[in-house]
Amino acid sequence: MDFKKLIEQLNRIAEEVENQSTNAQEPRDMFEDLFDNHPLFEGDFTMNNSVHELLYEVIEEKEHVIVVVDLPGFSEDQISIQSDEQQVRVSAEATEDMRRESVSHTFTLPYEVIPEDGKASFENGVLEIKLPRVDVDLDDDDSTTIDIS
Repeated sequence: MDFKKLIEQLNRIAEEVENQSTNAQEPRDMFEDLFDNHPLFEGDFTMNNSVHELLYEVIEEKEHVIVVVDLPGFSEDQISIQSDEQQVRVSAEATEDMRRESVSHTFTLPYEVIPEDGKASFENGVLEIKLPRVDVDLDDDDSTTIDIS
């Protein structure tokens, strides 16, 4: 169901509420059924986590590869960054009031990088990881943790 159809159904329910004074429960049931059966919502009108996409960008510069990740709702201490020469893994996890929210993504980098010289910053819900590029192959497969400063 697309948003246009959703709006049309909501308008139809609103019209029925205006036109029906004796049994106001039926339009309410229609409204609840609409949201319970809509793919964007789960029961109790909460957003379905499968709808949320991680917004990110991998930027190639002459001397660096920069990974920018949008992580609204997380704090710096809830974010973990792991990197090797060819990829970066960003994980974030928050637990609040019996609700757990987590996100994790591995970014394959367009160039080999030096993970131990990587720097990361987190401001206004946006994580930026800056990794210097290398032009030689490294035999080291060890992963490095990057602290956010």
